Amino acid sequence: MGILGRKQRLLAWIGFFALTAYGIFLAYSSTGLKEYGLPPDTWMLSVTVAGLIAFVLIVDDVERRKGRRAATVEVEEPPSEG
Repeated sequence: MGILGRKQRLLAWIGFFALTAYGIFLAYSSTGLKEYGLPPDTWMLSVTVAGLIAFVLIVDDVERRKGRRAATVEVEEPPSEG
């Protein structure tokens, strides 16, 4: 069991991909947006938030694997002979 539920994990993946694509778009088009007063390093905020979401997804994945390993170890223990 991880720290995120199924829907939360799905929304985190969607947010990660959306922010990454938005950051790439801003980085690519930042030269044309200078006329509107947008600083050229605005894309860094999107990439930073996407990195934080990726960190949460990695932590959730590690927690899920720990839960699976613990469940597998408990199931694979041979019965004690007494």
